[in-house]
Amino acid sequence: MYFCISCMNEIPEESKECCPYCGFSRSGYTAAEKMLQPESVFENRYYIGKAYRTDPAGTSYIALDTIMMRKIVIRRMSGGGEGETPSAQGVEPNFKLYERREKFLSSYKKAAAIDISSLPVIYTCQASGATAYAASEYISEMTLPVFLEQTGGKTFEGAKKHLLPILVALKLLHDNGVVHGQLTPDCIRKTDKTFVLCDIAAVGSPEEENTCSPADDIKAFLLIFVSMMYGSPIMAKAEIINDEFRRKNELELPDEVMEYVYNVFNKTDDTEISADKILDVFYHSKDIAVLRPKAVPTVPQYLLDTAKDSGVTVSQLLTSLV
Repeated sequence: MYFCISCMNEIPEESKECCPYCGFSRSGYTAAEKMLQPESVFENRYYIGKAYRTDPAGTSYIALDTIMMRKIVIRRMSGGGEGETPSAQGVEPNFKLYERREKFLSSYKKAAAIDISSLPVIYTCQASGATAYAASEYISEMTLPVFLEQTGGKTFEGAKKHLLPILVALKLLHDNGVVHGQLTPDCIRKTDKTFVLCDIAAVGSPEEENTCSPADDIKAFLLIFVSMMYGSPIMAKAEIINDEFRRKNELELPDEVMEYVYNVFNKTDDTEISADKILDVFYHSKDIAVLRPKAVPTVPQYLLDTAKDSGVTVSQLLTSLV
């Protein structure tokens, strides 16, 4: 029995090199020596497919749960000589490695208790030798960069509509003491109904010593938000959020939102950066936009003369016209 290491459909042996369902070419894929190898069985249960994301904190693999016979994602923490990145293969003191492993497991257990459509279902998380892994729901191939390539940039209201579920997911994670840690556009995947935040790193790389924080997640989210308005799958850089960016305001961000985004990257202390603050800014910018009149009506002269003769003040007249 063979399975495509990309779509995880069962395929005949003669189609092993090129899947008849998704067209994935097996010959064009190789895994680094330290990574889980495709077609291997991990923890006596998970049939490993291709690795689709590798970052300093770990690697995410497409896999098949051979007991439940469903396509899933295996997220494996780097460290202990495991992983593709140099930092993962470096020497790390055992106590540091075990601290990261316990934080990874604790974070995934907390995330598993959060019931929200913009986070994948987490089936289990376990220690595995010196590292750890988590098995979670597979979402889709439609990442945010792919979505932007197909649909183009969004207005402020459009970007807010699409990314608000991600912001709420970050808020709930942070409220429960969980940090994503490696938030990039390809961590966000689209379903038929919403966008979902995937590939929670939970810990930093071996060399980062767990320095990732909620503020880092929020800064990454704001850059993704700006990227979505530009319509570029390439993540915006913090360096572009400067005085010129604020002065030109080419994206036509509401004044309150522009001021907050600018301050996050130039003035605000990390302790003041949070998902709650962004939600508050988004909410009030909408209210202010609704209450702010587009233009003050011009009062005809004959009405001003009538007002003068009748003892009516101009301010009263303006109010009645509005």
